[in-house]
Amino acid sequence: MLEDIYKDKKTISRLREGPINKQVEALEAYYTKKHYPKKHVKKLMGEIGCFNRWLVENNIFLPELDEIKIASYINSRQQHTKSFVTSGSRSALYHLIEMLRESGDIPKKNTTTETKHEEIKKALDSYNHYLIQDRGFSQSSLTRYLREIKRFLIHIPVSFHRDHNQLTADNLLDYITDFGKQHSSKNTQCLVSILRSYLCYAFSQGKINQDLSQFLPTSFSVRSSHLPEFLSATQCRKLLSSCHRDTAVGNRNYAILLILMRLGLRASELINLTLDEINWESGEIIIHGKGNKTATLPLPQDVGDAIVSYLESSRPVCNSRHLFVGSRAPFNKFNHPSCISSIVSRSLAQAKIMTQLKGAHLLRYTTAHDCIDHGASLFEVAGLLRHSNIDMAAKYIKIDFSRLKNIAQPWPQPLGGINK
Repeated sequence: MLEDIYKDKKTISRLREGPINKQVEALEAYYTKKHYPKKHVKKLMGEIGCFNRWLVENNIFLPELDEIKIASYINSRQQHTKSFVTSGSRSALYHLIEMLRESGDIPKKNTTTETKHEEIKKALDSYNHYLIQDRGFSQSSLTRYLREIKRFLIHIPVSFHRDHNQLTADNLLDYITDFGKQHSSKNTQCLVSILRSYLCYAFSQGKINQDLSQFLPTSFSVRSSHLPEFLSATQCRKLLSSCHRDTAVGNRNYAILLILMRLGLRASELINLTLDEINWESGEIIIHGKGNKTATLPLPQDVGDAIVSYLESSRPVCNSRHLFVGSRAPFNKFNHPSCISSIVSRSLAQAKIMTQLKGAHLLRYTTAHDCIDHGASLFEVAGLLRHSNIDMAAKYIKIDFSRLKNIAQPWPQPLGGINK
């Protein structure tokens, strides 16, 4: 009941007015059944209430509701109020549409739209199988590739899904140009790489008669042109001390930061770490890295102590076998590596440590620097960080300033007779 969440009768009255008044109670009951905390349910229902008022203000009736109306509402919020709609709120809105379709209050999806979605799903399933079987992609890479290709397939005309050969180089360039206007050059470069992979796959499978990947623009970049940023030992201690270990979230974040610092894990490796991959008897931990490669690393004593403290006092009771889970119901594993980078970023802000790099990779660079600072060789660093190619670890040489000074050559003096 809404009365269990809101005390203000006017708020409850507003939620029960408008086109979707019948589904408000059902939606609230659904989230309560899923054990969402009241604070979170209140936030989601508040978004539903805003959407309800927007429908009334724009004279939109129940049968007209669909995903396009939700997209229009989100754009309106961002343009007029500069208000950010969270991913959780978006999911609540789309779930509302599904409930309305199931109850028969709004018509089912348009046949043409359904056909396009079915064709897109088939294309993505086939491409997903290719990336796993032929390319050996990790889950994080799969997620990014499939997400970008799905956006691309939704954007292009419906006719393309019936005849792939209707796609032209101009279509590709227009799509990349529009993408580049809204995203950074780095993200645009990644998009081009993903599109090139998909077009090569489509050509090899006979879906298109011409290899369109050759028409994609190339972007100039100098590999390893920057100095890797890292934290000093003092900054590391300051970062760890910023976690309030008397709280469940603080104790969890402490364990996460310590693992990243001591083992140099990628964020994607950390979120996929399970309870079954920690061997307490031998003091080892199994890491599943890029390209479905597995490595066994020693479990340092301080890292093991932090994990035990988290498991005994801070980890919520749940069915998930993943080591680290969210602090709110339904207590699933982190759904994206960016969640770990956000924890690092917030911890840096709490510790008042100013760095250009804010994510989890900052601590991976810190691990490499610490190894080099204690005399480790390049091969040892590459082994710890699980680099398949020694060249990938070569960039860490640039932060070994003490040894670089020994090989630095003096600057040549000007020749005699030449004016300075």
